[in-house]
Amino acid sequence: MDGAHTPKPLPMGPPAAARSAAAEMRSYFVAQLDERRRTRADDLVGLVAHARVDGTNLPEEEQIGICFLLFEAGNSTTKSLLANSVYLLAEHPVQREWLRAHPDRPPR
Repeated sequence: MDGAHTPKPLPMGPPAAARSAAAEMRSYFVAQLDERRRTRADDLVGLVAHARVDGTNLPEEEQIGICFLLFEAGNSTTKSLLANSVYLLAEHPVQREWLRAHPDRPPR
């Protein structure tokens, strides 16, 4: 080599904290699915717990995966909504001031 810096190889896989958080979330989803199987609930996790394809229950790993997707979908939607709302209010001071003066009456 010509003395150029050789980059360090990137670590393989997610950091330990991410693996730990994912394992915790997985445990939470398993507990929620188990609860919904015992007591029917009219919510998304309840629908996943009792979902059937061609008369067969979805495998638990697929149910857990769907729970992760639902979690991320809700997180992404909320994050985008909040970020866009703040951006638009910053870009439109007249509307921002109207909303500040009328917090109980959102614009139509």
